[in-house]
Amino acid sequence: IIRYNELASVQWVIGTLADLNGDGKVTNDDVALANTANSTTGMNPATLTGADMDQNGIINAADITVLQNIVAGKDDMTYIKRSIVGEMLLEQFKTVGRQYYESNRGVNFEWSSASITIAGYMKDDVKITLDYDSGAEGIDDGFIIYVDGDKSKDNYTSLISGVNTYTVASGLSAGYHTVEILKNNSSIEDAFYMLSVDMTGKPEKVAPAARKIEFLGDSITAGCGVLPNATDNGAHYQHYTYAAVASRALGADFYAMANSGWGFANHLKYPYTLERIYELATDRRDPEFAHDFSTWQ
Repeated sequence: IIRYNELASVQWVIGTLADLNGDGKVTNDDVALANTANSTTGMNPATLTGADMDQNGIINAADITVLQNIVAGKDDMTYIKRSIVGEMLLEQFKTVGRQYYESNRGVNFEWSSASITIAGYMKDDVKITLDYDSGAEGIDDGFIIYVDGDKSKDNYTSLISGVNTYTVASGLSAGYHTVEILKNNSSIEDAFYMLSVDMTGKPEKVAPAARKIEFLGDSITAGCGVLPNATDNGAHYQHYTYAAVASRALGADFYAMANSGWGFANHLKYPYTLERIYELATDRRDPEFAHDFSTWQ
């Protein structure tokens, strides 16, 4: 399994292949060992085999280049199990919706329709690990999944309190795929953090859409009461909001900075207004997470 870690020097694990010194990661130390492969000093036969990246029976400059690319995050090895974690989630995947990385927690999903698109050449299953604190009592919190851009139907998954792993795509044939994860509820209903993405394949970051729309509003923009045949009038559902429908028609990236009952300058119960938090990435009013408006232009 290759593991992307949040350190600047990406460290990966590929079983015994490439991990020449057996320390559970692939670093420049392994490159140095591979460079000394003409001598067996300090290297057992299994280690020598692990340096043979193309498995052609010899260790040469091509193998060294592959190892160097792995350490640098530029590998050309496609269908390998990878676990992408920490800030690398923002580096490797397209995110929409004022998202940021919070140390020791993960990438936040707070605003309605905040999303991440996992893309690249993949096969088999794609799994995500989320840390979720239960939201308002009686509210079904969850996320919506779109596979390979098919938004004609929505696949809804309910969240479970605590740290849990969810399968968001299964049985993918080898090839290029996209898996979009879209937060369903408003920020006052719930928030969750993405800890990791596990996939068999090579991630490729999707380019932003030509159109970008930020919707500001209250309950209807947040998706309250729009679910057909809903038994709970207070249920939120983003797939059917005017914001989601319009954005799909326009091929636009979008998210909704919206909460039920929140006005721009006035609120049913002061002081909950969008004006108060608009310049922030979070409605927790933490100035540490100021929104970078240059990311949405």
